[in-house]
Amino acid sequence: VKLGKSWLFLEGASVPQRSETDVQWLQSADAGSTVAGLLVTAPNTGRGGAAWFTQRKLPVYVTPGAVSAMSTTLGNWKQPPSAAKVVSKSQWLRFDGDSVWVEPIDLPDYPGALVAYVPSLRWAYSGLAATPLYFDLVVARIRERGWAVDRIGSIRSLAQPIPARTASR
Repeated sequence: VKLGKSWLFLEGASVPQRSETDVQWLQSADAGSTVAGLLVTAPNTGRGGAAWFTQRKLPVYVTPGAVSAMSTTLGNWKQPPSAAKVVSKSQWLRFDGDSVWVEPIDLPDYPGALVAYVPSLRWAYSGLAATPLYFDLVVARIRERGWAVDRIGSIRSLAQPIPARTASR
């Protein structure tokens, strides 16, 4: 997701080399942009690509449910497990004049997931919102918070329209 002129990567690649390739492509496709960091919203996730970010002193934000897996993964890539910043409470992350609100959400089978909201883009994201049940729970959270959202991102689709309200919703 692009915040100002900086890209915040979502979920991450499997290995650091893939992160390097992704960043090289992004810099050629969007000249002048920078990399802000990595946000991991799915619990039980250790992504080796996070090591690329920590090697460059870029922040890696993780859900509380991903701490154990990410600590092991970072250690396996010779990076300090403590390099991952745990988002255990709702907070703003600010990058290049823009911001993203990140907050924990407990989903069935995935307690301690995260949902992110970027007001300037009218966009929300949770990697797990790729399934109908989790999508509906993320939509419910968006409506509960009163966020102005037109599109929802997940690991399946970065810009799925938010469903219109119905009488039953």
